[in-house]
Amino acid sequence: MLRRISLGFIAARFAACLGAVIIAVCLWQVVGLSVAISKSVLYFDSQPEGTEEASFMIENNEGQKLTVRIRLVDWEDTPDGRTLILPADTVDRSCASWIGYAPQMFDLLPGQKQEIRVTMNVPASAVGTYWAAFLVDKPAEPTALPEGGIRAKTQFLIKIYQTSLPAATSGKITKVVVDGLNPLGVTLEFTNTGETRMQDVSATATLQDSNGRTLGNLSSDPFSVLPEHTIDVAMSSSLYMQIPGVYLVTAVVDYGADYVVAGQVALQVKPLSLSPIGPTAKTPTDLDGDGLYEDIDGDGRLTEGDLALFKAHLGDTPVTRNAHAFDYNNDGKITQDDVDPLREMISR
Repeated sequence: MLRRISLGFIAARFAACLGAVIIAVCLWQVVGLSVAISKSVLYFDSQPEGTEEASFMIENNEGQKLTVRIRLVDWEDTPDGRTLILPADTVDRSCASWIGYAPQMFDLLPGQKQEIRVTMNVPASAVGTYWAAFLVDKPAEPTALPEGGIRAKTQFLIKIYQTSLPAATSGKITKVVVDGLNPLGVTLEFTNTGETRMQDVSATATLQDSNGRTLGNLSSDPFSVLPEHTIDVAMSSSLYMQIPGVYLVTAVVDYGADYVVAGQVALQVKPLSLSPIGPTAKTPTDLDGDGLYEDIDGDGRLTEGDLALFKAHLGDTPVTRNAHAFDYNNDGKITQDDVDPLREMISR
């Protein structure tokens, strides 16, 4: 079955151009270009000095002839989950030079399909996981840009993995951070210190009070991480930390080994010491009991006046010494980024 992909408008983390470019949103609206690509990932598991073949199909769903180009590139993942596209043979574990493929450029009539044949030739020194990618695009036409315009390229990334076993599998948690308290959010930093790509990795965290009693649990979505790479894993919960005290957060990562790895961080929730903010005479109040004090002027209502007061005084001591009461975006600190969440509360 072909996987249908519209290259006219896709908000995805693919490449806008080659080179050291961090991917955010790379495909813009362009005049119709629609193809179907049968595979988004190619997996190889050849042993050293082995050869393995694979293929994928590209189909032209446009009403006109389409020229398709396929290039080999390298790529890296950043800790926050973005993709960095690089020229082939740039990264240490690139397998781009091991790959042969044909055809590399071709024309497709409407409704026509083309098979791309791929050969992986693994050297004797290979141990663990290596990677590269095919970048599929339509060559840019040499047309002049309008004044102040940009040229948008439509591209699709097909990732390639080659894993030779046996290889070492190991990892460690390098950091555990509490992001916010209402509700409790935790981010752990996990590093794959082994030689193979880890898949379907799970992370959990447990909150305990000073008596060792478990108060709740957090978990992450499954994730993958490349060898010698680090990833930030965020976990959220429905736990609202309104009771002052000392707590312990224990994070655990299971990557399929005979053991799990763990990390801990102590959390102190300080008592609130609320006082009037700015020229008001009343202290802020929590209108819905969620631990966030959105009624800045203390008049019992949430209005635009509260927003204006908060914006004018968010750096003042009555706010900063009670940070978790006014951390509306729940990132663990008071900044201008808390203004918009408070505005959204007012509009609800």
